[in-house]
Amino acid sequence: MPHFSAIAHQVVDLPDFDCPQKTKTIIFDLDETLIHCVDDAETDNPDVVIPIHFSEDPEPVMAGINIRPHIIECLELANKYFQVIIFTASEKEYADPILDYIDPDNKYF
Repeated sequence: MPHFSAIAHQVVDLPDFDCPQKTKTIIFDLDETLIHCVDDAETDNPDVVIPIHFSEDPEPVMAGINIRPHIIECLELANKYFQVIIFTASEKEYADPILDYIDPDNKYF
C-alpha cells in the first residue's frame, strides 16, 4: 500500500464551503455527464447554442450543447445533501458560460 506522501502532490483543495449540515461532496464531470457538446451546431440540432469566448480568438465559438435530461432536478436533489462541484478537463473559458446557462443564479454549484 503506497504511503500518502507518494500521492500528496495530487491532493486538491476544494473551495470554501459554509454549510455545516452538508458534510459530503459530490463531483460531476461537465462533459458527457451533464452536457454533450455537438460537433456541428448548425446540423446537429442542439438544445442550446452558447457563444464561447476564448482569449486567443477575437470571435466567439458557437458551441452547440445538449443538456442532459432532468439535470436541474438532479442538481436540486444533490444540492440538498452534498456540496456540488463540477469538474472539467476543458478550459475555464469554455466551462463558465455553460455553467452560467445551467445555473444562472448559482444555486447548485
